[in-house]
Amino acid sequence: MIKLGLRIRFFLYSNTLIVVTMTLVAVLGAIYQRGTYLDAIVSRGRSIVEAMAIPITYIENGAEISEAGLVERYVAEVMARNLDVMRYVVVTDAAGTVTHSSRPEMMGQPFARALTGESIGEEPQTDERQGDGGEDLLEIRTALAEDDRFVGTLAVGFSLEPIEREVRDVAGRVALVALVLMLGNSIMTALYVETLIRQILNLNQTMKRAGRGDLSVRAPSRRGDEVAELGDV
Repeated sequence: MIKLGLRIRFFLYSNTLIVVTMTLVAVLGAIYQRGTYLDAIVSRGRSIVEAMAIPITYIENGAEISEAGLVERYVAEVMARNLDVMRYVVVTDAAGTVTHSSRPEMMGQPFARALTGESIGEEPQTDERQGDGGEDLLEIRTALAEDDRFVGTLAVGFSLEPIEREVRDVAGRVALVALVLMLGNSIMTALYVETLIRQILNLNQTMKRAGRGDLSVRAPSRRGDEVAELGDV
């Protein structure tokens, strides 16, 4: 079994306490930050989706609107204003077939997560997904309705990368603080070695010599406290 000296044990115990404490702070901070930023993205995403649903429904079903490509241009404008979070937009008809999409390869394909008429009047549905490139996404879906008639689904994907980036930043800041604390602890350990632990080690050596029969030995000490008194016993 490895026998550690008093100085090494003091250093290990104190630094272990710092590491454990800062790890706990990092985990709790990351959980809190992720929840806070996720709520912010959900709120922003719902606002965008609900705002988009009105003109898209009007363009799709307005009899006086006949110009082609209006939905695509509108979607492109909205995405250009929200490049930091928006990743894709999908519009389907009542049967769940994609009629408009920021991803052309989806056109005419069935959309597996399309809503039904029962979703009219309900809150937008949200769930976390993983994009084709491994990016974490938040998808928000809402029903498109005209005069209580279900006409399709609007689904928008939002990136969760800002959240992951913020969590990494929090972890980095906590790690930096932990490093500073460990450096400070190392300095304090060195000071304690000189002012306290060294005296205890000297007393240990004195007691060993006394145990070998040298009863005149005294532990060298510049202190005037209980440790010094033990050395004079």
